[in-house]
Formats: sequence, C-alpha cells, structure tokens
Amino acid sequence: AAGNDGDAFFTNGSPAAGKHVISAAAIVDDGQPGVLLDETAPATTHFPAFASQFTNPDASAVPAAAGQNGNVVLVDDGSAAPSEGCAATYVSDVTGKIALIDRGDCAFADKVINAQTNGAIGVIVVDNTDDAVAVAMGGAGDVAITIPAISVSSFTGAQLKAQLGVPVT
Repeated sequence: AAGNDGDAFFTNGSPAAGKHVISAAAIVDDGQPGVLLDETAPATTHFPAFASQFTNPDASAVPAAAGQNGNVVLVDDGSAAPSEGCAATYVSDVTGKIALIDRGDCAFADKVINAQTNGAIGVIVVDNTDDAVAVAMGGAGDVAITIPAISVSSFTGAQLKAQLGVPVT
C-alpha cells in the first residue's frame, strides 16, 4: 500500500505502514515540477516547494527555479494587505532580493510581475494552506516574467517569516 494514500509525495498507507512489512508501490506522476528550497542561513534547511508555470505573452520561457541565491525580504506594498504584493509599488526594498509574498486577492502572475518591477530577483509565494504540496502557480501576465517564482505551504512560509530578523538566504 505504499504510495497509495493521500496526494503528497512518498505517501504510505496501511497495511504497509505496519511493523516488519515489505511495501511495494506504483504511483502516477502528473508531471508537476517539484523543487527544493534550500535555506543556507541562519540555518541549513530544506523546504518542499512548487515551481511556477507561467505563460509569457512573447512565448519566452520563464526562468527555472534553480541556482538562485539571495536574501529573502517580506513584501510590504503599503496596502491594507501589504504582504500580498498586489500593489504595483512597494514600500519595502526588494531590489536584488527574493520577495516573500503571501497568497491573496490578486493573480499569481501580477504578484510576480510587481516584484519583478520593484527589482526582485525571485519570488516565493506563501500559500494559505499547509498541504504537503504547495499550490501550482500559473497564468499569463501582461509583460514577460523574467524572474523565477516558487510557492511554499503556509507552514514553510511561517518558518521563513520567523527568521526574517536575520538575513535568510
């Protein structure tokens, strides 16, 4: 029964979860690109994440979420929900940093484009659920998205936010 329960990676259900058993599994991968967010400071930690799947109006490829490195900063766009990143202009300085943005009332593409316009080098969108696999971000923007973006669960987002008093990379 390994792999046959739930909707997350490497799930395991009964009876294979018992003591002294051998489990075999067959799974179907729906082709969604999972990524691993590696935090190197203040502590070395690895978080499951989900790569974005945006469509650019000029048919150019959105950068892959691999090999980026930078400090993480929580977005403040000065609105009533400042960490959702829905306003075009930010109060917080994200230039050359990775923007940490909460899921909210505007489209994912708009969040990423706003962060890109404000100088961010990447985006992490914090989902509003604790599902093992973060939300799949997609859609099309009015302009080409030229920075990578990933999504993480609210649990992972809370861990990242708790460390924002010190540089998180």
